[in-house]
Formats: sequence, structure tokens, C-alpha cells
Amino acid sequence: MGVFCNRVFNGNEKYTVGIIVFTRGIIGFFVITDLAGEVMESSGCSAGEPFALRVLGDSMLPEFAEGAIIIIDPEGTVRDGCYVMAEYNNEYIFRQLRIVDGKYFLQPLNDLYDTVEIPGQDAIQGVITQQAGRRRKDHKHYGKSNE
Repeated sequence: MGVFCNRVFNGNEKYTVGIIVFTRGIIGFFVITDLAGEVMESSGCSAGEPFALRVLGDSMLPEFAEGAIIIIDPEGTVRDGCYVMAEYNNEYIFRQLRIVDGKYFLQPLNDLYDTVEIPGQDAIQGVITQQAGRRRKDHKHYGKSNE
């Protein structure tokens, strides 16, 4: 299943971000193209810019329901308890980060799924900073004061 969204950079330049999403909250990969469909490099202004993904699966229930839109900041502050997108087994996975005795773990909120260990902070691709809701009152922000 693919999820596609548009982003605008530098006022006039418009790019399409195509995201291939698999079940259970695992994201396979994403590709950034221009409007002509030409693949662009992931460096430049897009590499550090926040982006949105749609949650699939129930591994992060009850906080993140299937279909929720999350905002990921690649330059967000990583700390114990924050929600992250990280690389695990050559795929991307969305979980809560737990740091115990200097080891990094990705913990699902749904107990039906396993907690996995990652090699360290280098595996983390971004920090979830927001969850969009249908109404403004349903928007949630994640940061120092709300976790």
C-alpha cells in the first residue's frame, strides 16, 4: 500500500514524497521525486525537514490508532520515552524508545508485539513530534513537557 503527500519547499518548488508502507507500523522506504517523477537526492533541504506518515497496524495502540497521521522530525531530540522512527532489520519501524543501561530498545505500546533492541542512536531516523487529528483539539504534540 502506498501513501502519497505533497510538500512545498522554498516557496515555489513543489515536490512529491511517496512512501511505501507495510503492515504493523513498519515502513519499507520513501522516495522523493519532483513533479516530473525524477528521483531527487535525499540530501539538501529535504533531508532535515519534518515529514508526515500514516500509521498502519495496531502496534502503537492505544496512543496511535491505525490511520493516524504523525509528524517526524529527523533532527528531533532523542531521549528515553520519546516516539521514534528507526531502522531495524533493513526496514523502518515506529515505536517508543526505551534506553536501559546504555542499551536502546524499540517498545510497542500494544503488548501483543515484541520489544526489539537496536544498536544505538544511529539507527534512529527521526522523532515523532505531532499527531494530527481530524479537529484542531485532537492534535497532540510530543516533546519535553507532554511525554
